[in-house]
Amino acid sequence: SALDIFDILNNRGMQLADADIFKNIISKSFNDQKITTLNEQWLALDKILKTDPPIEMTLDQVFKLYMFALRSTHHFENKSKEPRLRDFFTKDKLGKEALHDANIIQTLKSMIEFTFQVLNLDDVGCEANADSAGSSSSSVVNIASLIDDEVKYDICMLNKYIKNGSWINLISTFWYCYHS
Repeated sequence: SALDIFDILNNRGMQLADADIFKNIISKSFNDQKITTLNEQWLALDKILKTDPPIEMTLDQVFKLYMFALRSTHHFENKSKEPRLRDFFTKDKLGKEALHDANIIQTLKSMIEFTFQVLNLDDVGCEANADSAGSSSSSVVNIASLIDDEVKYDICMLNKYIKNGSWINLISTFWYCYHS
């Protein structure tokens, strides 16, 4: 089966992305029919990342944003020390619970759609870029209509001048706190 091949490759020391490990962990709790659905959702998530994104982002980076959001909204003894991504989702109780959530792919998709809407705020007029603000079937509310011009301006300045993308962690945390 595909999971056996995956385990063989992993045991032979081939470099796998953390997201590949997480997909394998997620799929172990599914039957064959649900694995097909998981694969479709995974491909849809990957497509969002590759179809005209405001920034280049990998699935590993998506999981890192999610880890940051989870950790920043729960009590941790040492928040200043960021764990390795794989360690968080395979050893930490909160991370393991997140991977075993039946809706994790939909959750990640919603977070990325929201994040991309924020990043698509046009830095000239600070208005939403309607062409790339997300798909019309998205469950994400158009945030440009919900925030005032001063906040739009601040987001545009962060987008324009902080090139390392570290401020994007704040977007994922905001989304996590208010997405439901």
